[in-house]
Amino acid sequence: MSLPNGCPFDTEILISPPDWLTAAEPEPDSPAYIRHDGIQFKYATPSAFLPRELDLHRLEVIQMYLWLAGRPMPARPLHAQLSMNRSIMLTEQFDMHLLWQDQRIFLKPLPRYLLRPSFWQRHLVCSSTCSCRVREGAKSSSDCATTHLRSVAAGFLLSWVSLIQYESDLRIAQAAYLVPSDLSWAFWHSLVLQLICFQDHPGLHYRWLYGELRMHRINLIYRLVPGGSLMRGYRSSFREYRAYFQYAFAYFVGIFGILSITLNAFQVGLSTDRFSSDMSFQNVSGGFAIFAIIGIIAALVLLFASLVANLLFNLHATLRFRAKRRNSLTSEML
Repeated sequence: MSLPNGCPFDTEILISPPDWLTAAEPEPDSPAYIRHDGIQFKYATPSAFLPRELDLHRLEVIQMYLWLAGRPMPARPLHAQLSMNRSIMLTEQFDMHLLWQDQRIFLKPLPRYLLRPSFWQRHLVCSSTCSCRVREGAKSSSDCATTHLRSVAAGFLLSWVSLIQYESDLRIAQAAYLVPSDLSWAFWHSLVLQLICFQDHPGLHYRWLYGELRMHRINLIYRLVPGGSLMRGYRSSFREYRAYFQYAFAYFVGIFGILSITLNAFQVGLSTDRFSSDMSFQNVSGGFAIFAIIGIIAALVLLFASLVANLLFNLHATLRFRAKRRNSLTSEML
């Protein structure tokens, strides 16, 4: 069951843009540009930036396992996030919204265009000729890209409903540049009254069944499932090799310490009269000693292999972008 074909609210929340700006730009609230292949800047038309701005394909890859990373409940309000000593990290990457790690929570700002009913009517409402409106030849409403974007956008609005419960939450969001500064509490209250009826609608995107998600678990899941990225995960926590080796070395030292203590315990046991002639204890201690030696060697090999794999992966990515850049420059010269 899809969401109703229309804007989920009908109140003009924001102050209208000036006439000269609307005349100069069809969508003044859109991003200034979009990146094409990570290299070129392109004009941000709604048909170009909306699929990117509302992109959840990485979470769709692992949506069957989201229950491992979070609870199916709305996110806690901003004042509660601060009371948990979490720092609010602004991110423009849509699929990072409401992911948290350590004492940080990532939040995608609420764009102005999603607060304008006119924008919804132009770009998030299906036309009469859309495949989801024409029964003949249409399998289901999920075949329609506009319906999909509408379900994502409506769920995103509801995520902000959960984050801004009190007027203090609105002031926190405005101080962090997460919502427009001209958004008043009275207008927000009016918007919430119209949106809460959609909070349990089956047409909302599956991601919005969950609120806050643990970054560490999302990272691990994304490395292991088909369609994910074994090398980079969901979001790489290391920006340089030194940080990676410090992280890996801490685990290595911990494992080495456990093995050392266990081997010393076996050695003390073998020096006593009770276990010195016990063949079972000697076999176990000898087997564990061999296991410890092989384990340390295997850990060192794995650490070296991961370094080589990361070097090759980054080298391949660099060469690929270099080739793309050369091709784009060549095409522009022609």
